[in-house]
Amino acid sequence: MSIKPTQKQVPRNYQTTLAAVRALAQTIAHDLAQPLTVLTCEIQLATVFTEAPDEASWLRMQEAASYITERLNHYQHIKRVLLTVNEAGILVLDTEAV
Repeated sequence: MSIKPTQKQVPRNYQTTLAAVRALAQTIAHDLAQPLTVLTCEIQLATVFTEAPDEASWLRMQEAASYITERLNHYQHIKRVLLTVNEAGILVLDTEAV
């Protein structure tokens, strides 16, 4: 059973906290993007100079790197953070990217 958040907005005093969460997410994404690129290049170089992993392993590594990159890109482009309360009364953090 899926619980959908309501459109009820959280009070304004949370807006400063939400802005801080947004800034933190953007900072984390920026800091992790370069090491991810380095890691990807190292994996590619390792396969050139040593025995390459099997095709299934290589595909999993590429998919993982692509997923991480996609998530990082999303976090870097957050333009809005919305905190809502779902029908069960639980706070739900939602982000909207550009």
